[in-house]
Amino acid sequence: RTKSFAANLDQGLILIAAEPEFSESQLTRALIAAEAERITPIIALNKSDLAEPFGRAWTKLEPYRAMGYQVLPLAIKPKTDAPVANDTQYQQLLALLRGKKTPCTL
Repeated sequence: RTKSFAANLDQGLILIAAEPEFSESQLTRALIAAEAERITPIIALNKSDLAEPFGRAWTKLEPYRAMGYQVLPLAIKPKTDAPVANDTQYQQLLALLRGKKTPCTL
């Protein structure tokens, strides 16, 4: 038995963090659920301002990018001063969300 939590969705934002390390099994479950409902998933990897953990997580997401999933870098609360990069990331995310019905899964 399944329960729906939303209807008429265009896409789903799956927000994961570089640190602490995200769970691949939870990510896979979210992707399967989205695909089963024909909802386009977007994976947003937060904490792009943390170079080493972000690099490891970005590499870990390579197979998902190779499968055609959109993976965005993001720094919601950056610990560094990189306003241009953060603004670019934010604008890219806004462009994807504009005019869409998108729930966020954490």
